[in-house]
Amino acid sequence: MAFARLVSQASLESMPYIGGLSETRRNDKSQATAIGVWMIPCKDTEGQTVQPDFTKAIPAVTFDLRRMGVGVLMRQHLNCNVFIVAIPDKEETWRLFECDVRHQSQRLGGWYQVGLQAQSIFEPTLTEMTLLRSHFTQASTPAKSQKAYSW
Repeated sequence: MAFARLVSQASLESMPYIGGLSETRRNDKSQATAIGVWMIPCKDTEGQTVQPDFTKAIPAVTFDLRRMGVGVLMRQHLNCNVFIVAIPDKEETWRLFECDVRHQSQRLGGWYQVGLQAQSIFEPTLTEMTLLRSHFTQASTPAKSQKAYSW
């Protein structure tokens, strides 16, 4: 339900429901939406549990949202089959979901398309959330050696 609400927030497709033109606001169609997300590994491909390391969260971008899962694009092939996926809502509150990897497909330009199915809501501890937010800050700070581009 929480994942479906995030999907509804990112879409204006509920407008016909509000206007009385549709019986329900939800549908099973995918919604192309780009949102920056973070993925934290939990289980490797052999099913061995990996201690989630919130300081090693991997960035990804959504391209497809559905009620039960999310499709993401990322620059690396995954070696785990269960991830905690951190997705921001419209108020910039991070919602975390434990998701199973359903497929990985290589795309042009060195990208990977990954299909994830949401299994449960993940409730981080205060320490885990602090580590994750610290990682967000460090990852978004440009390195001193990077040059600024002016277009």
